[in-house]
Amino acid sequence: MKVTVNLSESEVIELHQFTGQFENKTALRTFVSDALMLRRRETLAAKFVSGAIGVELSDYQATRKLEHSRKSAAIRQKRRLSKSTLAQGYKATAARDRKMAAQWSELTEAWPEK
Repeated sequence: MKVTVNLSESEVIELHQFTGQFENKTALRTFVSDALMLRRRETLAAKFVSGAIGVELSDYQATRKLEHSRKSAAIRQKRRLSKSTLAQGYKATAARDRKMAAQWSELTEAWPEK
């Protein structure tokens, strides 16, 4: 389809700057297609805001809840492991202390008293 458009020189310069195209046909085609796309987006957004159309996110929400519970379980498991590791460390330290105390008592018993 051919269309004749009368634009002033300043409007043509502004059109070239706006679109980044320096050939008149290409600049005008780019500008019109962008304007139409924005108009379609405005219409779609207005329908969405008014509630005429919507998006059902039940699968997304269920998946998000499942991921959250898995992350929470992983965090609880990590805490449990770190606590058990800490407890094992305390047990090992206590056992080492008892062993050293026993060795010390053996050494002190073997020393002659003055």
